[in-house]
Amino acid sequence: MPRRLLKPNRLLLLLLGPLGLAALQPGLQAAFWNFWHHSTNAPSETPRAGEALKVNFHGVSAFSERQIRSAIEEQLSRIHSEGLSRPNADDAAYYTAVFYHQNGYAAADVTWKIEGGTLLLDVHEGPLAQLRATSIEGNLSLPSPRLLSLLTSVTSERLRLPGTSIPFVLDELQMGANRILDLYLGEGFLDAQVGMPEVVFSSDGSSASAHVSVVEGSRYRFGTLHFRGTLAYPEETLLAELAPLLAKPYAPPRVIAIENTLQSFYAKRAHFEAKIEVLPLPATPGRDAKIPLEIRITPGPIHHFHGVHIEGLVRMQEQWLRNRLAALENAPFDPDLLEHKQLELLGSGLFDSLKITPLPQPNHSLLLHVQARESKARELGLSLGYGSYEGALGGVRLANRNLLGKGILGSVEINFSQRSLALETTLSEPWLFETRTEFVTRAFIRGRVELGYEKRDAGARTELSRRLLPPLRAALFGQIRTVEITSSDIPVADLGQTAYQVGSLGTSITWDKRDNAFNPSSGWITSLLADTNTLSKGSTFARTSGRLAWHYPLPARVRFAASARFGLLSQRSAVPIDERYFLGGSSTVRSFNERELGTLGNKPYPTGGSAYSLLNAETDFPLWQNLRGALFFDAGSLSPKGSEIPTSDFRYATGAGVRYTLPVGLVRLDVGVNPDRRPNERWGAAHLSFGVAF
Repeated sequence: MPRRLLKPNRLLLLLLGPLGLAALQPGLQAAFWNFWHHSTNAPSETPRAGEALKVNFHGVSAFSERQIRSAIEEQLSRIHSEGLSRPNADDAAYYTAVFYHQNGYAAADVTWKIEGGTLLLDVHEGPLAQLRATSIEGNLSLPSPRLLSLLTSVTSERLRLPGTSIPFVLDELQMGANRILDLYLGEGFLDAQVGMPEVVFSSDGSSASAHVSVVEGSRYRFGTLHFRGTLAYPEETLLAELAPLLAKPYAPPRVIAIENTLQSFYAKRAHFEAKIEVLPLPATPGRDAKIPLEIRITPGPIHHFHGVHIEGLVRMQEQWLRNRLAALENAPFDPDLLEHKQLELLGSGLFDSLKITPLPQPNHSLLLHVQARESKARELGLSLGYGSYEGALGGVRLANRNLLGKGILGSVEINFSQRSLALETTLSEPWLFETRTEFVTRAFIRGRVELGYEKRDAGARTELSRRLLPPLRAALFGQIRTVEITSSDIPVADLGQTAYQVGSLGTSITWDKRDNAFNPSSGWITSLLADTNTLSKGSTFARTSGRLAWHYPLPARVRFAASARFGLLSQRSAVPIDERYFLGGSSTVRSFNERELGTLGNKPYPTGGSAYSLLNAETDFPLWQNLRGALFFDAGSLSPKGSEIPTSDFRYATGAGVRYTLPVGLVRLDVGVNPDRRPNERWGAAHLSFGVAF
């Protein structure tokens, strides 16, 4: 952005300075202040601060007045609060011109005039100039495409356009040239020079070309490292730690990185007070110049954690927090371990802020000074929404996340939709018996309307889970449910038992490497669940299900995702309808309405199956701000036989949708088309839902 010129009156004051002004005769001082006052505030201070402001634009055709007002919103707000003065009017004109320049109107000029209480901005737009060509010379070591992409990167990133179709913006080309210089410096060309872009316009001013000249100079690399001081570890060990950095060209930021790497090396080995200083020495001359380093090391003694001092607790029992930190007692100092513990406690949701500071003691121990601010324990949550299958839905949740001051979560939740009404209570202890085993128990009572039948069920579920590794969680669970089918349009022979109790005992394991559990853009997740179920009349069946989902980011903020899922029941005839698998809906095969893929033969309602396999693929791409488009393909098969995963008779969906990211989560609208319609089947289905499909 060009540097603004000072107004003549401001320039005069700066030139005179306070001493020069004081030296003026009193009469001259009065004349000066009279000139200053009238040149900045005189009749142009209408309207005054807070009064209505009128702004008229003349000569505007490329943009709407609304767009221009939005671009100079800050300047208009200042005029409204301070009054309409000449400097404020000039600022409004200047930033209007900047807006035009940033959108490719390189010759745009804006003048201003004040008439009464109205600010008149006269705009001479000039032609829209596109950047048609870029070129570079003198780059012997770095490829031209890489450098030219940097040259146009500022504009292309701001406008989210490819570098080959952007408007000409001189200021941003100059910033791009500075990025090229930064790249050269990072690649070891410490003497590199990158000239400012040389611009040539077409005869009508509608296009421009930019040329950049480069003088690379010598490329510097790291030379010999001279260690000074008591190292405490073999020099070869330190060199191996630094090898990835030393293999790269010399750059000042890498000198800092070397210092930080050594600092981390000693800190992870409990040297809390280690001091590292890295000094570049004079370079060796020549084309392949090398810069030696002198590295001064004072490791200091080894420190251990010992003792905890806690401040800021109100409801939380201090012993609870001490128990969470007990694993650190007498352990060697490790900054990563301390950070992990701090993040673990913050992740509990019990604290708005938590800072753990190790304080050195005279005996080389570290006292953990904990400064905590608790979050509110009681919560009231309300939810409202709509789903294409559930209809209108909502819920009310009352929770206390710090029962008895011990971090135990208790909640009562009522959820309702046009198909269901449910009451559920939950009790969760994340640190059962002072371990990282989480205990969760739930009790529930529900009423629900499915396709072809209505049911009531009540029961309880208890789960023990533990995180074995950061991405790996294993769980054991038990559940008992009482189920009653209260009404049905499905023949009894297809329903199975209509009133029964079922007890379940099972295990699950999940490996989750996604970057975000609610709206992932990269990573993968795999899980496996197996349980055995016993019905009230003594018959049993086993259930096994699994999933694998993969998310991969592509260029231009495009994302690709794929998923494979399966489920098996050990037998079909003895399994009631409410325990079976169903396909179709917003998260399975999207060319069918919810559960409708389970229709067998000419029966009016789906009766489910004992095995399924499901494949999904989806790509989504940016449209505007938080709105993204999507294309998807689904394939699913549902079988009445539970002995094996189905590999034939797949039903398909192809379609498109949009996603919008809200603060509370992702909203999806998908339209799936059935490409192989069978008799009496619909063309497809539309789904409005929350969260990702898989």
